[in-house]
Amino acid sequence: MQSENQYLHFSEIDFATDAAFILWVKREDEQSNQFWDNFLSRYPEKHETVMRAKRLVMSVRFEEAEWSEQSMVQLKEKILSGLASDSVRKRGKLRRMMIKVSKVAAVVAVTIAGIYIWSSQKSYPEDPVFSYASNGTDIKVIYLPDSTKVILNANSTFTYKFNSRKRIREANLKGEAYLQVKRDPDAPFTMQFQALKLQVLGTAFNVKTGADSTTIALESGKVRLTVDDHGTPVDETYIDLLPGQVAAYSGNGKNINRRTESIERYTTWKNDVISFDQASLKDVAAIVKQRFNLDMIIPEDMHKQTFSADIIVQNNDITLLLRLLEESFQLNSTIKNDSIILSRR
Repeated sequence: MQSENQYLHFSEIDFATDAAFILWVKREDEQSNQFWDNFLSRYPEKHETVMRAKRLVMSVRFEEAEWSEQSMVQLKEKILSGLASDSVRKRGKLRRMMIKVSKVAAVVAVTIAGIYIWSSQKSYPEDPVFSYASNGTDIKVIYLPDSTKVILNANSTFTYKFNSRKRIREANLKGEAYLQVKRDPDAPFTMQFQALKLQVLGTAFNVKTGADSTTIALESGKVRLTVDDHGTPVDETYIDLLPGQVAAYSGNGKNINRRTESIERYTTWKNDVISFDQASLKDVAAIVKQRFNLDMIIPEDMHKQTFSADIIVQNNDITLLLRLLEESFQLNSTIKNDSIILSRR
Protein backbone atom coordinates (compact mmCIF):
# COMPACT_ATOMS: atom_id res chain seq x y z
CA MET A 1 0.00 0.00 0.00
CA GLN A 2 1.28 3.43 -0.89
CA SER A 3 2.41 5.94 1.75
CA GLU A 4 1.05 9.50 2.05
CA ASN A 5 4.57 10.89 2.49
CA GLN A 6 5.62 9.88 -1.01
CA TYR A 7 3.02 12.26 -2.48
CA LEU A 8 3.87 15.39 -0.47
CA HIS A 9 5.97 16.96 -3.25
CA PHE A 10 4.16 15.54 -6.27
CA SER A 11 3.33 17.89 -9.12
CA GLU A 12 0.32 17.50 -11.42
CA ILE A 13 2.36 15.34 -13.80
CA ASP A 14 3.81 13.27 -10.94
CA PHE A 15 0.30 12.37 -9.78
CA ALA A 16 -1.00 11.76 -13.29
CA THR A 17 1.80 9.27 -14.06
CA ASP A 18 1.65 7.42 -10.73
CA ALA A 19 0.23 3.88 -11.10
CA ALA A 20 -1.79 3.90 -7.86
CA PHE A 21 -3.24 7.34 -8.66
CA ILE A 22 -4.21 6.28 -12.19
CA LEU A 23 -5.99 3.16 -10.95
CA TRP A 24 -7.86 5.21 -8.36
CA VAL A 25 -9.11 7.61 -11.03
CA LYS A 26 -9.93 4.92 -13.61
CA ARG A 27 -11.20 2.19 -11.30
CA GLU A 28 -12.33 3.67 -7.99
CA ASP A 29 -12.72 1.26 -5.08
CA GLU A 30 -13.46 1.72 -1.39
CA GLN A 31 -9.85 1.26 -0.23
CA SER A 32 -8.44 3.75 -2.74
CA ASN A 33 -11.18 6.27 -2.03
CA GLN A 34 -10.41 6.08 1.68
CA PHE A 35 -6.67 6.58 1.10
CA TRP A 36 -7.08 9.64 -1.13
CA ASP A 37 -9.84 11.13 1.03
CA ASN A 38 -7.51 10.87 4.05
CA PHE A 39 -4.61 12.33 2.05
CA LEU A 40 -6.60 15.38 0.92
CA SER A 41 -8.00 15.86 4.41
CA ARG A 42 -4.51 15.88 5.90
CA TYR A 43 -2.93 17.97 3.13
CA PRO A 44 -5.64 20.32 1.81
CA GLU A 45 -3.02 22.40 0.02
CA LYS A 46 -2.64 19.51 -2.46
CA HIS A 47 -6.35 19.47 -3.39
CA GLU A 48 -6.08 21.69 -6.46
CA THR A 49 -3.06 19.78 -7.82
CA VAL A 50 -4.79 16.43 -7.28
CA MET A 51 -7.96 17.61 -9.01
CA ARG A 52 -6.02 18.89 -12.03
CA ALA A 53 -4.16 15.58 -12.25
CA LYS A 54 -7.42 13.66 -11.95
CA ARG A 55 -8.98 15.60 -14.83
CA LEU A 56 -5.85 14.99 -16.88
CA VAL A 57 -5.96 11.23 -16.30
CA MET A 58 -9.66 11.11 -17.17
CA SER A 59 -8.96 12.86 -20.48
CA VAL A 60 -6.87 9.94 -21.76
CA ARG A 61 -9.09 7.34 -23.45
CA PHE A 62 -8.50 3.74 -24.50
CA GLU A 63 -10.29 0.51 -25.28
CA GLU A 64 -9.65 -2.70 -23.39
CA ALA A 65 -8.77 -6.16 -24.71
CA GLU A 66 -6.81 -9.14 -23.53
CA TRP A 67 -3.03 -8.99 -24.00
CA SER A 68 -0.36 -11.32 -22.66
CA GLU A 69 2.11 -10.17 -20.01
CA GLN A 70 4.90 -10.32 -22.61
CA SER A 71 2.91 -8.07 -24.92
CA MET A 72 2.46 -5.57 -22.12
CA VAL A 73 6.23 -5.48 -21.51
CA GLN A 74 6.83 -4.86 -25.20
CA LEU A 75 4.20 -2.13 -25.23
CA LYS A 76 5.81 -0.38 -22.26
CA GLU A 77 9.23 -0.50 -23.92
CA LYS A 78 7.77 1.01 -27.08
CA ILE A 79 6.07 3.76 -25.11
CA LEU A 80 9.27 4.69 -23.26
CA SER A 81 11.41 4.60 -26.42
CA GLY A 82 8.81 6.64 -28.24
CA LEU A 83 8.81 9.27 -25.52
CA ALA A 84 12.54 9.67 -25.95
CA SER A 85 12.29 10.24 -29.70
CA ASP A 86 12.22 13.66 -31.29
CA SER A 87 8.92 12.96 -32.97
CA VAL A 88 7.10 12.74 -29.65
CA ARG A 89 8.47 16.11 -28.59
CA LYS A 90 7.18 17.94 -31.64
CA ARG A 91 4.45 20.44 -30.97
CA GLY A 92 0.94 19.76 -32.23
CA LYS A 93 -2.50 18.83 -31.09
CA LEU A 94 -2.84 15.84 -28.80
CA ARG A 95 -4.49 13.02 -30.69
CA ARG A 96 -7.01 10.87 -28.88
CA MET A 97 -5.41 7.62 -27.81
CA MET A 98 -7.43 4.54 -28.86
CA ILE A 99 -5.25 1.55 -28.05
CA LYS A 100 -6.45 -2.00 -27.46
CA VAL A 101 -4.52 -3.36 -24.49
CA SER A 102 -5.10 -5.59 -21.47
CA LYS A 103 -6.98 -4.42 -18.45
CA VAL A 104 -5.22 -3.23 -15.27
CA ALA A 105 -1.68 -2.88 -16.63
CA ALA A 106 -3.00 -1.24 -19.79
CA VAL A 107 -4.82 1.44 -17.78
CA VAL A 108 -1.48 2.49 -16.32
CA ALA A 109 0.68 2.10 -19.43
CA VAL A 110 -1.63 3.89 -21.82
CA THR A 111 -2.44 6.69 -19.40
CA ILE A 112 1.24 7.35 -18.72
CA ALA A 113 1.90 7.44 -22.47
CA GLY A 114 -0.89 9.93 -23.02
CA ILE A 115 0.21 12.13 -20.14
CA TYR A 116 3.81 12.28 -21.33
CA ILE A 117 2.80 13.08 -24.90
CA TRP A 118 0.53 15.83 -23.56
CA SER A 119 3.19 17.20 -21.27
CA SER A 120 5.81 17.21 -24.06
CA GLN A 121 3.65 19.74 -25.91
CA LYS A 122 2.97 21.96 -22.91
CA SER A 123 5.24 24.51 -21.30
CA TYR A 124 5.07 24.80 -17.52
CA PRO A 125 5.66 27.76 -15.23
CA GLU A 126 8.43 27.52 -12.68
CA ASP A 127 7.81 25.83 -9.34
CA PRO A 128 5.57 28.05 -7.17
CA VAL A 129 7.26 30.13 -4.47
CA PHE A 130 5.47 30.56 -1.14
CA SER A 131 6.25 33.84 0.62
CA TYR A 132 5.56 34.74 4.25
CA ALA A 133 6.19 37.88 6.31
CA SER A 134 5.72 38.97 9.91
CA ASN A 135 5.03 42.65 9.78
CA GLY A 136 5.53 45.17 12.56
CA THR A 137 6.03 43.56 15.96
CA ASP A 138 4.10 40.32 15.43
CA ILE A 139 5.49 36.79 15.77
CA LYS A 140 3.91 34.56 13.14
CA VAL A 141 3.44 30.76 13.06
CA ILE A 142 3.28 29.22 9.58
CA TYR A 143 3.12 25.72 8.13
CA LEU A 144 4.84 25.05 4.82
CA PRO A 145 3.29 22.79 2.14
CA ASP A 146 5.56 19.95 3.35
CA SER A 147 4.16 20.34 6.94
CA THR A 148 7.34 22.00 8.24
CA LYS A 149 6.53 24.40 11.10
CA VAL A 150 8.11 27.85 11.04
CA ILE A 151 7.85 30.44 13.82
CA LEU A 152 8.78 33.74 12.24
CA ASN A 153 10.12 36.51 14.47
CA ALA A 154 8.98 40.10 14.05
CA ASN A 155 10.11 41.97 10.93
CA SER A 156 11.21 38.80 9.17
CA THR A 157 10.47 37.32 5.74
CA PHE A 158 10.59 33.70 4.61
CA THR A 159 10.24 32.06 1.18
CA TYR A 160 9.88 28.38 0.28
CA LYS A 161 9.63 26.30 -2.86
CA PHE A 162 9.96 22.67 -3.83
CA ASN A 163 12.45 22.36 -6.70
CA SER A 164 10.85 19.55 -8.71
CA ARG A 165 13.85 19.23 -11.03
CA LYS A 166 16.42 18.77 -8.26
CA ARG A 167 13.95 17.14 -5.81
CA ILE A 168 14.97 19.45 -2.97
CA ARG A 169 13.15 21.91 -0.73
CA GLU A 170 14.62 25.41 -0.93
CA ALA A 171 14.03 28.13 1.66
CA ASN A 172 15.35 31.64 2.27
CA LEU A 173 15.12 33.80 5.35
CA LYS A 174 15.69 37.43 6.15
CA GLY A 175 15.47 38.04 9.88
CA GLU A 176 14.96 35.25 12.42
CA ALA A 177 12.97 32.02 12.56
CA TYR A 178 12.64 28.79 14.50
CA LEU A 179 12.03 25.75 12.28
CA GLN A 180 10.79 22.23 12.89
CA VAL A 181 11.58 20.60 9.56
CA LYS A 182 9.42 17.70 8.37
CA ARG A 183 11.71 14.74 7.73
CA ASP A 184 11.83 13.59 4.11
CA PRO A 185 15.08 11.80 3.08
CA ASP A 186 13.97 11.89 -0.57
CA ALA A 187 13.70 15.70 -0.58
CA PRO A 188 16.42 17.42 1.50
CA PHE A 189 15.59 20.79 3.05
CA THR A 190 18.12 23.51 2.17
CA MET A 191 18.62 27.17 3.02
CA GLN A 192 21.10 29.66 1.54
CA PHE A 193 22.56 32.67 3.37
CA GLN A 194 25.00 34.55 1.15
CA ALA A 195 27.80 31.98 0.67
CA LEU A 196 26.60 29.72 3.50
CA LYS A 197 24.45 26.72 2.58
CA LEU A 198 22.49 24.77 5.19
CA GLN A 199 21.11 21.27 4.56
CA VAL A 200 18.86 19.36 6.98
CA LEU A 201 16.57 16.34 7.11
CA GLY A 202 14.36 16.19 10.21
CA THR A 203 15.62 18.97 12.45
CA ALA A 204 14.59 21.68 14.92
CA PHE A 205 16.79 24.77 14.95
CA ASN A 206 16.89 28.54 15.23
CA VAL A 207 18.47 30.69 12.55
CA LYS A 208 19.11 34.42 12.60
CA THR A 209 20.47 36.46 9.72
CA GLY A 210 22.02 39.90 9.74
CA ALA A 211 23.48 42.19 7.12
CA ASP A 212 26.72 40.18 6.98
CA SER A 213 26.28 37.33 9.48
CA THR A 214 24.25 34.19 10.15
CA THR A 215 23.83 32.32 13.45
CA ILE A 216 22.34 28.82 13.67
CA ALA A 217 21.46 27.11 16.97
CA LEU A 218 20.62 23.41 16.64
CA GLU A 219 18.08 21.98 19.08
CA SER A 220 17.70 18.48 17.59
CA GLY A 221 18.65 16.50 14.51
CA LYS A 222 21.65 17.25 12.31
CA VAL A 223 22.62 20.09 9.99
CA ARG A 224 25.43 20.28 7.46
CA LEU A 225 26.86 23.74 6.75
CA THR A 226 28.86 24.44 3.62
CA VAL A 227 30.56 27.61 2.42
CA ASP A 228 30.06 28.18 -1.27
CA ASP A 229 32.42 30.67 -2.92
CA HIS A 230 30.60 32.12 -5.93
CA GLY A 231 29.06 28.76 -6.82
CA THR A 232 32.16 26.68 -6.05
CA PRO A 233 32.37 24.82 -2.71
CA VAL A 234 35.43 25.89 -0.71
CA ASP A 235 37.64 22.97 0.38
CA GLU A 236 37.30 21.85 3.99
CA THR A 237 34.78 24.54 4.91
CA TYR A 238 31.80 22.37 5.84
CA ILE A 239 30.83 21.18 9.28
CA ASP A 240 28.13 18.94 10.72
CA LEU A 241 26.29 20.74 13.49
CA LEU A 242 25.04 18.57 16.37
CA PRO A 243 22.34 19.26 19.00
CA GLY A 244 23.48 21.81 21.58
CA GLN A 245 25.87 23.49 19.15
CA VAL A 246 25.79 26.99 17.68
CA ALA A 247 27.41 28.01 14.41
CA ALA A 248 28.26 31.59 13.50
CA TYR A 249 29.28 32.67 10.03
CA SER A 250 30.38 36.04 8.69
CA GLY A 251 29.73 36.77 5.04
CA ASN A 252 33.13 38.44 4.83
CA GLY A 253 35.06 35.23 5.50
CA LYS A 254 35.18 31.52 4.73
CA ASN A 255 35.27 30.12 8.26
CA ILE A 256 32.38 28.80 10.33
CA ASN A 257 32.75 29.26 14.09
CA ARG A 258 31.20 26.38 16.05
CA ARG A 259 30.68 26.24 19.80
CA THR A 260 28.64 24.35 22.41
CA GLU A 261 26.28 26.35 24.61
CA SER A 262 22.70 26.58 25.84
CA ILE A 263 20.32 26.62 22.89
CA GLU A 264 17.42 27.87 25.01
CA ARG A 265 18.55 31.47 25.03
CA TYR A 266 18.39 31.49 21.22
CA THR A 267 14.78 30.31 21.15
CA THR A 268 13.12 32.14 24.07
CA TRP A 269 11.86 34.85 21.71
CA LYS A 270 9.19 32.50 20.31
CA ASN A 271 7.66 32.44 23.79
CA ASP A 272 7.73 36.26 24.06
CA VAL A 273 10.90 36.31 26.16
CA ILE A 274 13.96 38.26 25.01
CA SER A 275 17.18 36.83 26.42
CA PHE A 276 20.30 39.00 26.66
CA ASP A 277 23.51 37.26 27.77
CA GLN A 278 26.46 39.65 27.88
CA ALA A 279 25.03 41.38 24.82
CA SER A 280 26.65 44.61 23.75
CA LEU A 281 24.36 47.64 23.76
CA LYS A 282 24.87 47.78 20.01
CA ASP A 283 23.40 44.26 19.77
CA VAL A 284 20.59 45.24 22.14
CA ALA A 285 19.70 48.05 19.75
CA ALA A 286 19.62 45.62 16.83
CA ILE A 287 17.23 43.30 18.69
CA VAL A 288 15.00 46.23 19.65
CA LYS A 289 14.85 47.23 15.99
CA GLN A 290 13.75 43.75 14.95
CA ARG A 291 11.35 43.00 17.80
CA PHE A 292 9.75 46.43 18.31
CA ASN A 293 10.52 48.13 15.00
CA LEU A 294 12.12 51.03 16.86
CA ASP A 295 15.52 52.63 16.35
CA MET A 296 17.54 52.82 19.57
CA ILE A 297 20.08 55.65 19.71
CA ILE A 298 22.87 55.02 22.26
CA PRO A 299 25.81 57.25 23.22
CA GLU A 300 28.61 56.16 20.88
CA ASP A 301 31.10 55.43 23.64
CA MET A 302 28.65 52.93 25.23
CA HIS A 303 28.17 50.63 22.23
CA LYS A 304 30.49 47.93 23.63
CA GLN A 305 29.10 47.88 27.16
CA THR A 306 27.29 44.62 27.93
CA PHE A 307 23.85 43.81 29.27
CA SER A 308 22.29 40.60 30.65
CA ALA A 309 18.61 40.03 31.39
CA ASP A 310 15.58 37.94 30.44
CA ILE A 311 12.71 40.24 29.51
CA ILE A 312 9.10 39.04 29.29
CA VAL A 313 7.35 40.99 26.55
CA GLN A 314 3.62 41.52 27.04
CA ASN A 315 1.51 43.17 24.36
CA ASN A 316 4.68 44.32 22.58
CA ASP A 317 5.42 46.65 25.50
CA ILE A 318 9.06 47.80 25.68
CA THR A 319 8.66 49.60 29.02
CA LEU A 320 10.30 46.91 31.19
CA LEU A 321 13.40 46.74 28.98
CA LEU A 322 13.82 50.51 29.02
CA ARG A 323 13.55 50.63 32.81
CA LEU A 324 16.25 47.97 33.19
CA LEU A 325 18.56 49.79 30.77
CA GLU A 326 17.99 53.09 32.59
CA GLU A 327 18.81 51.61 36.01
CA SER A 328 21.75 49.50 34.81
CA PHE A 329 23.56 52.31 33.00
CA GLN A 330 22.17 55.45 34.67
CA LEU A 331 20.39 56.61 31.55
CA ASN A 332 17.29 58.52 30.58
CA SER A 333 15.11 57.34 27.70
CA THR A 334 12.91 59.35 25.40
CA ILE A 335 10.64 57.92 22.71
CA LYS A 336 10.21 60.20 19.72
CA ASN A 337 8.36 59.00 16.65
CA ASP A 338 9.97 55.62 15.82
CA SER A 339 13.13 56.19 17.85
CA ILE A 340 14.28 55.63 21.43
CA ILE A 341 16.95 58.10 22.52
CA LEU A 342 19.14 57.01 25.46
CA SER A 343 21.17 59.74 27.17
CA ARG A 344 23.25 59.96 30.34
CA ARG A 345 21.65 61.43 33.41
